[in-house]
Amino acid sequence: MPRVTFIPDDVTVLVRDGENLLRAAMIADVPVTASCGGDGTCGKCRVVVGQGKVNASSSAKLTDEQVAQGYVLACTSIVTEDVTIRIPPESRPGAVPARAIEGRRPGNTVLSAEDCVARLPQPVLAPTVSKRFLKLVQPDLRDSSSDLTRVRHEMRRSQGIDLLTVPLSALSEL
Repeated sequence: MPRVTFIPDDVTVLVRDGENLLRAAMIADVPVTASCGGDGTCGKCRVVVGQGKVNASSSAKLTDEQVAQGYVLACTSIVTEDVTIRIPPESRPGAVPARAIEGRRPGNTVLSAEDCVARLPQPVLAPTVSKRFLKLVQPDLRDSSSDLTRVRHEMRRSQGIDLLTVPLSALSEL
């Protein structure tokens, strides 16, 4: 089984013979942009072969200069032996395309899972039922109000709660 090492992540993974570099990157959990899903049509999964060789098919998405520098499309390059692959910044998810830098088109941003979670609003827990401790005045002959009336009065006074719903089962226990 050939070894594929991804730089600058410094991650090495064993893959089976005939596996493409994009799949090897997925196995190694190394992020590489592949908008076309690995069909070889977008040209965004450009990587540079360092040490070793891969069986790369030619692509119109790569210039002759890029091919001379060792660039290949990860989705169409087959691993045949141990190889070291450098992932350039422009092939990372969230990278700003060259056209966006030139001012022609705004770049798209792809968020990582951590970024998505960080942007979500934090939930506010507001339970519908809460436990409150009250100290009620003992009933006497001068104040003959019901137990429920005394509970409502104390909730309003000490807790600031005006609206109080008490089910019949709780009233019978009170």
